[in-house]
Amino acid sequence: MRRTISHTEYVDFVNKGMTDEQICNAFNLELATLKNYKWRWQVRQEQAEERQYFLVEMRKAAGLSQYELSKLLGFEITTYMQLEESPLGIRMSDQKWGWLEVNLRGYVVEEIQFKRNKHMRRVIA
Repeated sequence: MRRTISHTEYVDFVNKGMTDEQICNAFNLELATLKNYKWRWQVRQEQAEERQYFLVEMRKAAGLSQYELSKLLGFEITTYMQLEESPLGIRMSDQKWGWLEVNLRGYVVEEIQFKRNKHMRRVIA
């Protein structure tokens, strides 16, 4: 019977000193399957880091607090904070992430334009 293994379980077993072969034997997995899992975990981790960087930098560019941006995007503050701090903990479809990205870019552009116009009015006056 074939089983799966989560990333957390895998890391725990590796930390205990088990090799990939021993883990495969314990979970009735083929080595190729475990390698495929490891590749997927790595891709997910890289994607999460990119998304985290994007969220933080876009928020900083707009000069908004986490609270302000979470309200603009329609998220609870705790959910938004988790997205920024540990995005792997939240499962989000690529479609929903795309929506978030587009809206976030729109809010950032609006905020920057608003601040630029406000500054220009002061300079002219």
